[in-house]
Amino acid sequence: MATDEAGWHQIRADVTFTLLEGGPIAMSLSGDGKTATGYHLTAPGQSFAIGPDIYRAIACLGAYALVSVSFSPDISISDRDLMPDDWYPKP
Repeated sequence: MATDEAGWHQIRADVTFTLLEGGPIAMSLSGDGKTATGYHLTAPGQSFAIGPDIYRAIACLGAYALVSVSFSPDISISDRDLMPDDWYPKP
Protein backbone atom coordinates (compact mmCIF):
# COMPACT_ATOMS: atom_id res chain seq x y z
CA MET A 1 0.00 0.00 0.00
CA ALA A 2 1.28 3.46 -0.84
CA THR A 3 1.75 6.10 1.81
CA ASP A 4 1.88 9.10 -0.52
CA GLU A 5 -0.27 11.95 0.64
CA ALA A 6 -0.72 15.69 0.39
CA GLY A 7 -1.19 17.16 3.85
CA TRP A 8 -3.77 19.81 4.65
CA HIS A 9 -3.61 22.82 2.37
CA GLN A 10 -5.73 25.46 0.62
CA ILE A 11 -5.58 26.68 -2.98
CA ARG A 12 -7.08 29.96 -4.15
CA ALA A 13 -8.62 28.47 -7.31
CA ASP A 14 -11.15 25.89 -8.43
CA VAL A 15 -9.43 22.51 -8.62
CA THR A 16 -10.58 19.38 -10.44
CA PHE A 17 -9.02 16.00 -9.66
CA THR A 18 -9.46 13.14 -12.15
CA LEU A 19 -8.27 9.62 -11.35
CA LEU A 20 -6.53 8.31 -14.47
CA GLU A 21 -5.08 5.01 -13.20
CA GLY A 22 -4.75 3.05 -9.98
CA GLY A 23 -6.31 4.35 -6.83
CA PRO A 24 -8.38 4.68 -4.88
CA ILE A 25 -7.60 8.09 -3.44
CA ALA A 26 -9.21 9.64 -0.36
CA MET A 27 -9.91 13.34 -0.13
CA SER A 28 -10.65 15.03 3.20
CA LEU A 29 -12.29 18.45 2.87
CA SER A 30 -13.09 21.27 5.29
CA GLY A 31 -14.70 24.58 4.41
CA ASP A 32 -14.51 26.04 7.90
CA GLY A 33 -11.42 24.46 9.49
CA LYS A 34 -13.67 22.86 12.11
CA THR A 35 -15.55 20.02 10.41
CA ALA A 36 -14.43 17.66 7.67
CA THR A 37 -16.04 15.37 5.13
CA GLY A 38 -14.54 12.67 2.98
CA TYR A 39 -14.74 11.70 -0.66
CA HIS A 40 -13.14 8.84 -2.60
CA LEU A 41 -12.16 8.51 -6.24
CA THR A 42 -12.30 4.75 -6.78
CA ALA A 43 -12.38 4.16 -10.53
CA PRO A 44 -10.39 5.60 -13.43
CA GLY A 45 -12.28 8.43 -15.08
CA GLN A 46 -13.95 9.65 -11.88
CA SER A 47 -13.53 13.37 -11.18
CA PHE A 48 -14.15 15.64 -8.23
CA ALA A 49 -14.13 19.46 -8.21
CA ILE A 50 -13.25 21.54 -5.16
CA GLY A 51 -13.87 25.28 -4.89
CA PRO A 52 -11.29 27.83 -3.82
CA ASP A 53 -10.15 28.23 -0.22
CA ILE A 54 -11.39 24.79 0.88
CA TYR A 55 -8.95 23.00 3.17
CA ARG A 56 -8.04 19.62 1.70
CA ALA A 57 -5.82 16.61 2.36
CA ILE A 58 -5.37 13.82 -0.17
CA ALA A 59 -4.03 10.29 0.26
CA CYS A 60 -3.45 7.32 -2.05
CA LEU A 61 -5.07 4.21 -0.59
CA GLY A 62 -3.81 1.72 -3.17
CA ALA A 63 -0.47 0.71 -4.66
CA TYR A 64 -0.40 3.88 -6.76
CA ALA A 65 -2.61 6.55 -8.27
CA LEU A 66 -2.13 8.67 -11.37
CA VAL A 67 -4.23 11.79 -10.97
CA SER A 68 -4.78 14.73 -13.31
CA VAL A 69 -5.19 18.05 -11.49
CA SER A 70 -6.50 21.16 -13.25
CA PHE A 71 -6.78 24.69 -11.85
CA SER A 72 -9.07 27.54 -12.82
CA PRO A 73 -7.68 30.11 -13.00
CA ASP A 74 -4.05 29.05 -13.37
CA ILE A 75 -2.16 29.50 -10.11
CA SER A 76 1.32 30.16 -8.88
CA ILE A 77 2.93 28.57 -5.85
CA SER A 78 1.98 31.65 -3.80
CA ASP A 79 -1.70 30.76 -4.35
CA ARG A 80 -1.29 27.67 -2.15
CA ASP A 81 -1.24 27.71 1.64
CA LEU A 82 0.30 24.69 3.36
CA MET A 83 -0.95 24.03 6.86
CA PRO A 84 1.44 22.90 9.63
CA ASP A 85 2.04 19.13 9.79
CA ASP A 86 0.00 18.82 13.00
CA TRP A 87 -2.97 20.84 11.65
CA TYR A 88 -6.36 19.24 11.09
CA PRO A 89 -9.97 20.52 11.37
CA LYS A 90 -10.81 21.07 15.03
CA PRO A 91 -14.32 21.76 16.35
